[in-house]
Amino acid sequence: MTQPLGLPWNRVVAIAIGFALIEELLVAPFVGRLFGSPPVASPLLNRIGWAMVSAFFVVWALAFVARRARATTEQLFVALFVILAGLQFAAHAQAAYFFEPDVSAVRFTGVIVQLLLTSTFLAVSAALMLGVDSSSRVAHGQTGGFELSDLQWLWRIPASGAIYFVLFFAAGLIIWPFVQDFYTAQLEQQRLGLLLFEWEHLNGVWFALITLPLVRLVPGGWLRAGITAGAALCLIRGIGGLVAPSPYMPASIRFWHMFEVGWSNFVYGLAIAYVFLPRRPRAEA
Repeated sequence: MTQPLGLPWNRVVAIAIGFALIEELLVAPFVGRLFGSPPVASPLLNRIGWAMVSAFFVVWALAFVARRARATTEQLFVALFVILAGLQFAAHAQAAYFFEPDVSAVRFTGVIVQLLLTSTFLAVSAALMLGVDSSSRVAHGQTGGFELSDLQWLWRIPASGAIYFVLFFAAGLIIWPFVQDFYTAQLEQQRLGLLLFEWEHLNGVWFALITLPLVRLVPGGWLRAGITAGAALCLIRGIGGLVAPSPYMPASIRFWHMFEVGWSNFVYGLAIAYVFLPRRPRAEA
């Protein structure tokens, strides 16, 4: 059944609250017991409150994507699951590499299991409750495509990583005066892993690959698809992933990283669409 195109804020809030409760009361304790993860020190109500705030921004992004995509429920689920699980995996891998290089394989496996469970819940909820049914149009072959040859794919994938690195470097330079003391202290205490430029290039390639399934579902040309992808990266990774308290950095540092990651990831979403999609707009009808 076709739904109005405006964002269904009541459903966004309901999914965010339900997700936060399920994650903090069921998933996190289950995974913790299964893999022997240490208990979180902060009070339960505090964790639930921040989980709701973080989930609100994530579900807001999913609703925005779901309303702009033209896809079946299954296609939408796959695209949302890939970007959610992919971004969470990158965030946890980066945190482990920089701040906990000696993290055990068992503990990190628990992290993977938890992110797969939470990503599945959010992707299913968003695809079923937030999307607009486009089955009839998709069934008649009106789907998007990249229209790229093998050679064009070959250079665009590493080029996307280079674009991400340039944005990462520029955004980092802007906030460096405000976070320099924190990271200098971390390096002196040997609490940071080795910072490799290759890591950020691989991040750019990874983010492009997990965003492409979403980009191809948005009709209307590269700009509309790029705004959709950029908003998803900005809200999910830049705000939703950094707004809650972190054991790795204080609130003042998280604030600057929200600014850094937010704007650079939005621009990167535009760049992904520009690089991979044809210039002429795809019809929506």
